[in-house]
Amino acid sequence: MSHDTKEPITIGICASDAASNLPRLLRDIQRETFPAGFLLKRIVVVASGVPQAVTSEVGRMSLSDPRILLIREEQRHGKAEAINRILGHREGRLLVLVNSDALPVRGSISRLIEQIGSREDVGSVSALPTFQSRNTVTSRILELMWSAHNISSMELNDAHLSNHNCDELMAVKSDLVTELPRDVVNDGAYIGGLVYSKGYRIAFCQDAEVLIDIPDNVSDLISQRRRILFGHAQVWKELGRPPRTIESLLITRPRLAIRFLTEVLASRPGLFLITPVAAITEAVAGMLSILDDTLSPGRHSVWRRYGGGQ
Repeated sequence: MSHDTKEPITIGICASDAASNLPRLLRDIQRETFPAGFLLKRIVVVASGVPQAVTSEVGRMSLSDPRILLIREEQRHGKAEAINRILGHREGRLLVLVNSDALPVRGSISRLIEQIGSREDVGSVSALPTFQSRNTVTSRILELMWSAHNISSMELNDAHLSNHNCDELMAVKSDLVTELPRDVVNDGAYIGGLVYSKGYRIAFCQDAEVLIDIPDNVSDLISQRRRILFGHAQVWKELGRPPRTIESLLITRPRLAIRFLTEVLASRPGLFLITPVAAITEAVAGMLSILDDTLSPGRHSVWRRYGGGQ
């Protein structure tokens, strides 16, 4: 099959702050093998407030790989605006979005493409997040949270009930998403909800793994969860239904959420002791997100990353 007859793919990367992982991510993408019938046509990198040393290295890579388009922004305007710039430079219908601090396991992008490219009813699909576990309270809380997230995502996928994307790594049929509102905080949740509202399935591919970065301490975790919970409530108001995540299910379908949590603890009983700490952490983050919604609804559009980055 000639290149002209293959379906084109665009990969979009939103990078901000130190973005030290970005060159490695690009090299991994260059080594990725795509399914027959698909061709990677463009890699759009929006680098917002990224050090010159990193953007210079990406610029050098683009000289030898014309698929790479680097868009530099001296000042950050938020992730939604960065995705809009990616949408404006895409080639083809299939768009893969990956965070610059994430590392897809080899073959994961290909598996997302296989799933979304072969199914007319699937409008978007996201990968399974994993991380390097550490022997800390924060890491244990996150093990519980992400285990619950992944179990709920798998079961909602099997029941065709999911309306939420994990934005660490996802693929979407980009003609279903022309533009994101500039103040959107959780792009994955918004895209998933929007595509679902148009009658398409939101899929979850547990065979596509992506290694993610996590906060180092409880304070940074609360800041991250505060933003995420604010963003989920924002999507709920914007689209009329909540992203179906474990925390929203505790409100809308508590029996289902408790079943998911019970499954996690049954399979990983070592996480039982951290559950009260995780619940307190989530409660604090939730209360702060409610205050943000009341007092400063624009504060998360351009968020401060944990670790002190802007």
